[in-house]
Amino acid sequence: MGVRPRSRPGARRPDLPGLTVDHWWDRWGIAAGQTTVADGDYSLDRLASDGDDNGPWTDLVRRAAPGLPEVVAGRQVHGTRIAVHQRQTGDGLRIVEGIDGHLTVRPGVLLVVTVADCLPLFLTAPDANAVALLHGGWRGVAGGMVESGIEALETLTGVRPAGMVLHIGVGICGRCYEVGPEVFDALGLEVPPRAAPIDLGRLAADRARRAGVPTVTQSPSCTRHDLRFHSWRRDGVTSGRMVAYAGRPLP
Repeated sequence: MGVRPRSRPGARRPDLPGLTVDHWWDRWGIAAGQTTVADGDYSLDRLASDGDDNGPWTDLVRRAAPGLPEVVAGRQVHGTRIAVHQRQTGDGLRIVEGIDGHLTVRPGVLLVVTVADCLPLFLTAPDANAVALLHGGWRGVAGGMVESGIEALETLTGVRPAGMVLHIGVGICGRCYEVGPEVFDALGLEVPPRAAPIDLGRLAADRARRAGVPTVTQSPSCTRHDLRFHSWRRDGVTSGRMVAYAGRPLP
């Protein structure tokens, strides 16, 4: 069973920064996208004190309102903990400690993950108006983040994986991502004798399909060799962070 198209609700499309996932808005009214280098550095550890101008974060919150007045980011730990936001708790930026994914059925909440080579994983159950956003580094994928996100979304909404859609945002490509044998081992793959390239996006897509999600799309861009994006592998400690975001605006 595939996902039925649904008409876009009457909410106005927010003017959010970066590259947008247009087909998610056109089909389901979900504002989704990912920032670029030109949009600034969204490193959470560079946030100023409350009330101060926090540069690109302040701009993101301003541009998200009024349709998405609450912006929720996780202080990520490369794990698989997923927060469920069942109600809007206020306006502005809220940071949740120690999570690498979120999901919600509430309009007005913009979910955010920070990335700089890792994969942003956008997941939706359109018939339940549910949105999830997951941070997919190799540790998260190896630990079952893809499967955990699908399971959490099914638990919250009752929608089976056959009624879900996954989009894999911009991350490092298989040609550019060389990792050691221990990463292959953690991912349950045949272990090479030395460091070798690995396609984390393909692995995430394969895991989603094995879990029963029939519709998976993926950005063709690569953070390392496309200078529009921040890349830890390319720039090291000087690398900034991008945000990926997803949410349904208020009517």
